[in-house]
Amino acid sequence: MTNDDAEYAFNPKTVKKVLKEHHLDNPDALVEEAKHHDANEDKFLNHDELSTAAEAIISGETADLDEASEETTEQFASDPNEDSGMTLGDHMDSTNEG
Repeated sequence: MTNDDAEYAFNPKTVKKVLKEHHLDNPDALVEEAKHHDANEDKFLNHDELSTAAEAIISGETADLDEASEETTEQFASDPNEDSGMTLGDHMDSTNEG
């Protein structure tokens, strides 16, 4: 775990505490997710913001998943009259390959 991210600051002890409280073990993933939960936009990830990120990780509702879902939705919603012949399942299968 590093605290050398030029954009965001955090207390490593707080990160460890939140990981323990939520039974998580990946500090880097927690910090990355917490960047999307910086409620006061001060670029300092406090206990509440880290906890919110931990809850998102546990629930599977992380910002990365939300963004990927949004992109997929936009691709299929771009022209509802156009029939690409590809279903959402086909698209998901093709994006998971490789």
